[in-house]
Amino acid sequence: HLFYILCCTSSFLGCRSLRPMDLLFIQDEEEKTIVMKKESRCGGWIGCPFRLSVLSDGAYVGHVKENFTPYCSKCFECCFCCSFYHHVHVQAAENAPVTNRMDRDGGDPKYELKLHLCCCQGGNNNFCAATCFNHNGIYEIRDPTSGAVVGNFQKLFAPSTSNTGTACCRMLFAFDTFAIEFPRESTQIERLMLIAGIMQAEFQLFEQDQDG
Repeated sequence: HLFYILCCTSSFLGCRSLRPMDLLFIQDEEEKTIVMKKESRCGGWIGCPFRLSVLSDGAYVGHVKENFTPYCSKCFECCFCCSFYHHVHVQAAENAPVTNRMDRDGGDPKYELKLHLCCCQGGNNNFCAATCFNHNGIYEIRDPTSGAVVGNFQKLFAPSTSNTGTACCRMLFAFDTFAIEFPRESTQIERLMLIAGIMQAEFQLFEQDQDG
């Protein structure tokens, strides 16, 4: 299923990556409207973790929340290992009643995203990832209970076979390219929520100096 970004509205408050934002998607095959609502928060390090909620045709389907628990160890990993975590929460059951409320934090997360930006964590060196120096940054999709890696997503330099200059232009102007390996048993809604998690990580880590 393909989603098209119809419009993107933001309120620039001098905070760039901290600004609130609504992303509107249209799923043309099923005529569904997907809205991702990014709240204005300062981050888990200050006790206000990032959060992005997802609604389908006005009904809540899940949210993504930065994981800063336990606080001390997550602060250490953030400051000294450049590692960041996000929990992906999916609506508990397909036949459960849903509302457009976005204040629910209960329930266990379905997946955890782990992003490490240096060479000392995980199975891949992500230092200077998605650049001409290191083409691929590989980040983990994990089971939050066992910590087992069940999928991954990559941030790519992605040069073409005929012209590397196009990839350099995308890199210099901060256009990001991602490839996702979804967990094998994941549903369509769970995959949508994983995309939402990647969007939140993109705003947190890779859009800090961008005005758009």
